[in-house]
Amino acid sequence: MDLFISPTHPYERRINKAVETWCLHLPSPVSRLTLILHIPKTINAILMLYDPEKNYLGEIMQGSHQQPLMITLSAEPSCYFASTVSPVPAFICFRMLTDPATFPVGGYPLNLSCLMDDADHPHLIEKPTPMLSPLFLPNGSTSASVGSDCSATVSEKPRYYKGDLHGHTTLSDGSLTPQAALSVLAQQKLDFMAFTEHNRVAQWFPLSSTHLIPSVELTFQQGHVNIHGLSHPAIFDNLSGDSPFSLADIVEWNTHPGTHVCVNHPFMEPWHFIDDTLLVSQVQSLEILCDPTYAGAHTANHLAVDFWDHLWNQGYRLYGVGGSDSHQLPSEPYEGALLPSLFGDPATHVAARNLTTASLIDGLQQGHSFVSRYIALSVGLQPEPFLPGDRIPDTVKAVTWAVTVTNFEQSPVLPAYWAVVYLNGQPYHQQRLTADQPSFEITIPVTGDTGYSRISLLDEQHTLHAFTNPVHWGHPHPPDRPLGHLIKEFFKRDQRRSFR
Repeated sequence: MDLFISPTHPYERRINKAVETWCLHLPSPVSRLTLILHIPKTINAILMLYDPEKNYLGEIMQGSHQQPLMITLSAEPSCYFASTVSPVPAFICFRMLTDPATFPVGGYPLNLSCLMDDADHPHLIEKPTPMLSPLFLPNGSTSASVGSDCSATVSEKPRYYKGDLHGHTTLSDGSLTPQAALSVLAQQKLDFMAFTEHNRVAQWFPLSSTHLIPSVELTFQQGHVNIHGLSHPAIFDNLSGDSPFSLADIVEWNTHPGTHVCVNHPFMEPWHFIDDTLLVSQVQSLEILCDPTYAGAHTANHLAVDFWDHLWNQGYRLYGVGGSDSHQLPSEPYEGALLPSLFGDPATHVAARNLTTASLIDGLQQGHSFVSRYIALSVGLQPEPFLPGDRIPDTVKAVTWAVTVTNFEQSPVLPAYWAVVYLNGQPYHQQRLTADQPSFEITIPVTGDTGYSRISLLDEQHTLHAFTNPVHWGHPHPPDRPLGHLIKEFFKRDQRRSFR
């Protein structure tokens, strides 16, 4: 039976499962199709669109803030929520993914209206749904347009570039719209940003002077993982716990030599990392300094530092990064917080050849970075040209750290910091840095078969404000193990409390 769908005659369906799929057919070709979704405001869900070949066409998402719940398919980009596709396919497969936390008992109603060009009597016909294969496909194709040119070279100068590797907008559960988010990036003077929406790649961003790295936050009950540098908008199915695939599977299918994989806030309850499938070899970094104005951040971030040292002392060479994980409006700090949660707090500073996704990912993969909160640092290593993250050759017997805080007068936090130099996880030297004495140098012996040295900047309450990645030496070859097993071992060995 023909279903005449228009703003006054919507397609109606009751959603009874967290994942539902159906297919609609256009009897006549059209050059432009606009779909308008109506679901209860309390529901968090994504309506994904595919052609018969399972190619991703686009999606409509309802998050924590209202956005136009619509998408336009056409040969030419026509509006903010648009997907460039030509021709508009005759068959469109729909997959509705609903957040189980907002799924009501008994399901909920869905209405889908449509507008079409080149059709006097627009209508769609519901057809039997073809069998769709799992949508975690490697090398998946997409015809959805991305507003920012992520391959563009913004700067050709080799230097440290300042950015944020973790943040959210209204495209998932953040409070800022994409346009408002870009304004905050400009105010924070960030060179790059990775919007890591939950289980989806942020698309349709306006063009920006801040370089945007295509990214996603895989959000599992067992833990959260960022993938930076995706070459296509990856497609993610139901990640609520009913999926037959593991976190390790999805990371494997959506990574390649040009991606960077980071385990997020590994000790931040209730979003801590307990997955037992993801291997250390599948990960390049740990998020050490995350969302520092959040109430539980002080404890969680210090546990992350201690666990990081635990890994390095066993020979596992995972690098450290930071991420604001900002969800808030700048005017909405957490209760009891002195500062708002903003993109760029903390910032990850990446040494890169130029400001492109490829160069930034290359710097992250090599650990050529340091992290800071409102602190401008100059970090040097002698003999040159070593950078944080580098392996020191066997012929070098000592390295010298040279660190300067260059913006004491601009810091809204503190007038002084303690710089602590670590050798193999133990304090080797500490120096109080102030506006009168903003610099220090310290020479570290390169001794033993393996070892490493790094620096942290702390305040008087031992809160972490900055850190470098380690320089290291030797050739350790620890066994490849699940990261979650190493976390359990860390708690057992250090007699710490385990997660509830």
